Amino acid sequence: EVSLGNNGRLAVELPGTLEIKKTVTSEVEAPKDKEFTFTLTLKNIEGQALTGEFGARKFDAQGAASGDPVKVQNNGTVTLKDGESVKIYGLSNGDTYSIKETEIPKGFTAKDNPIQGTIKGNETVTAAFENTYAVTPVVLEGDSSIRAKKILTGRDWLDSDSFDIALISIENAPLPEASEGITIEGDRAIKKVTKGDKDVPDAFDFGKITFTKPGTYTYNIVEPRVSGGAMIPGIDYSGAVYRVDVVVTDNGEGTLSATSTMKQMLDDQGQRLGENGGGIADEDGIAEITNAFNAESVSWGARARKEYIDHSGAYPLSSAKEKFSFKVETVVEDGYEQGPLPGGQSSYTVSCGVGGQISFGQATFGSEYVGKKFLYKITEVLPEGVDANHLRKDGMTYDATEYYLELSFDSVEAQDGGQIMRVTPKYMKVVDGQRVEVSTED
Repeated sequence: EVSLGNNGRLAVELPGTLEIKKTVTSEVEAPKDKEFTFTLTLKNIEGQALTGEFGARKFDAQGAASGDPVKVQNNGTVTLKDGESVKIYGLSNGDTYSIKETEIPKGFTAKDNPIQGTIKGNETVTAAFENTYAVTPVVLEGDSSIRAKKILTGRDWLDSDSFDIALISIENAPLPEASEGITIEGDRAIKKVTKGDKDVPDAFDFGKITFTKPGTYTYNIVEPRVSGGAMIPGIDYSGAVYRVDVVVTDNGEGTLSATSTMKQMLDDQGQRLGENGGGIADEDGIAEITNAFNAESVSWGARARKEYIDHSGAYPLSSAKEKFSFKVETVVEDGYEQGPLPGGQSSYTVSCGVGGQISFGQATFGSEYVGKKFLYKITEVLPEGVDANHLRKDGMTYDATEYYLELSFDSVEAQDGGQIMRVTPKYMKVVDGQRVEVSTED
């Protein structure tokens, strides 16, 4: 209001402000550099197009002014990025606006478009545009599938032969769906390979795997540990570990693509490969899991897996695995002789592999071991200052559980009347001071 002397007053409407805001929501990380264009349609209270220019100013996501003031006009455009806004000043009470987002970038959809409204004097009215960014899932299939191959040496396949090969998900990498020949058990997809399998002797794939977000996804391919009646006499089971990294990228327009690389980390004897155990590239992308038949000897080695829980959500096993090492040592007591270890050692330690895989390698036992039993103790190496009564250090809680592996050797009669060397493993752990048998698991 403006006063006219002492006898009159003239009411004058103060101008209003139009604010245009842009926000982006997404279940994945949306591109940050995308610009969104808005076309302005401005009219007065009588419905006529506004003429002239109006002052405007951009603001960043924190509400701070950015850049120099600019001028806008009817049918003009403004551009904003996620989190930004622009304020247009000097509009009159009753003016109307229609703001339309045009040329929406690929991968984005607008919730409300256009947005219309009326200016109110001495107030700021807001046209809030929300876009959703989404990606189309990518499927690893066909020639790009994760593949493996079962190889048997030393004899021909028998109708009774059956071997499992597992694709193990590391840190919640997606698994394929169950399909013919592929079963899903917890964190792994398992392929059962038999003589009659259509894939023998060729490579097979684990089926379609769907990825819905960008990132790097890791898998291990192994032959699961076999024990008891499932073991085939004379067969050396593989200790090989292959690592598969699938890199899923977003082109910024809502389209994902996936590429995979494979490394062999451990050979069939469970020995680390490559410089500093970093593995060797497998150029053909086929994990070859080899089982060897030998009637006169059998190879076996301790194998385990580190269970790890990250309560912080910021320190996954892939970052923490170098903190963990494990020891295997022979135990001599009543009923057990001094057992051999790879390299002729009485004990040695290994570090934790990708996905928590722990392999102590394999030793070969000939027919001279028939009738013998060996005992091995397996423990996590505790850092200085940590013991069974004080397991926590620097935010990490360690595991003082003692495990034991018993290996007993005998022979069974072969179809040709000869003898086949056989090993029977038994895993145990100490509970309340007693060794209790436990099931085997990679």
